[in-house]
Amino acid sequence: AMDPSELDFVDEEYETRMVGFEVDCNDGKGEPAACHHVAEFFSVVKNDKARAAKLFAQNCETNDHMPSCFSLARLYAIGKGVEVDMTKAESLFKKGCEGGLPHSCYFYGTMMLASADKMKDAAKKTETTQNAIKLLTENCMNGDVESCYTVGGYHISQSNPHRDPVKAEEVLKASCEKCHAPSCYNLAVMYKNGDTGVPKDSTLYNKYKAQTNKLINQRKKDLRQLTKGG
Repeated sequence: AMDPSELDFVDEEYETRMVGFEVDCNDGKGEPAACHHVAEFFSVVKNDKARAAKLFAQNCETNDHMPSCFSLARLYAIGKGVEVDMTKAESLFKKGCEGGLPHSCYFYGTMMLASADKMKDAAKKTETTQNAIKLLTENCMNGDVESCYTVGGYHISQSNPHRDPVKAEEVLKASCEKCHAPSCYNLAVMYKNGDTGVPKDSTLYNKYKAQTNKLINQRKKDLRQLTKGG
């Protein structure tokens, strides 16, 4: 077995390597993926968010490395290592989305929805909401379960004049099939009560209720194993 002093040496060696990579990244010589890894090291392992933010920013701006744009956007959104700046966060989430990151599209879409909620101009509010739902629907079809869940919630909301339960059924099925318990739960409720274009169906209600319970129980089991250390 490795004794603790050996482990400390490995950690020090790893840290020295990361600092060396950081120099390369600042000089613009580093590989974008490696620079992102260095930034993640300072953000997660060393909890030095300010140092990480600088590396993410450089890698995003100089190398157009989308995971770094996304990570920087999250730091701006929560104000870690940088001042909170929701405008910058939204712009970076948009960049990450246009660069092909589904999770960046999800955050960008939900920020658009939040902005729309605060708009006084009814036409602008409707247009922004529809654009956000269109983006999130496309993202759902590309496999992002949180986008499916958000779109599903939008289409079954009683306060939404454009609600479309049939569309909700479609997107919630897509995310439930990918083991997203809240989506399965919403489907169970839909089939229990019925909705416009979606009739009550006790067989489907029982199917999705069972699927929800199965996923929740699996999650509880996974958490128990994690807290036991395996």
